[in-house]
Amino acid sequence: MVSLLLLSTPIFLIAQTIQFTFLLYAVESLAHQLEFIIALTSKLMYVAAIFWGLWLIPLAALVYYSGFIPRSIGILLLLGSFGYIIRFIQSVVWPGTEASLWSNPFLMITHIAELTLMTWLLLKGIKPKQT
Repeated sequence: MVSLLLLSTPIFLIAQTIQFTFLLYAVESLAHQLEFIIALTSKLMYVAAIFWGLWLIPLAALVYYSGFIPRSIGILLLLGSFGYIIRFIQSVVWPGTEASLWSNPFLMITHIAELTLMTWLLLKGIKPKQT
């Protein structure tokens, strides 16, 4: 799990740094270069999304087998892991379709699963068993 995080973080940070740098120093004469850099950083985000999707698979297994968090959240996370992976495949095979939520219903499941896990951890948390 840690290796997936270590692979996706630098890709994401490089993409954001490139985009921020060009937005900071953008002038009108660089408009075409700016469009290219924004397109490049969006493609880098799709590459990072592969690792985000793969990260959700072991997280789903941990949630499912832990017994502390409801198993339904683990199942949702497992189904949601395909959302990021399918989004990358769409960006490579069918460019332009990845921007539509309707072309990838797994992405909605991904967001619901992640928000459900965050909400459950914030509201319920993991409380130790009282003896």
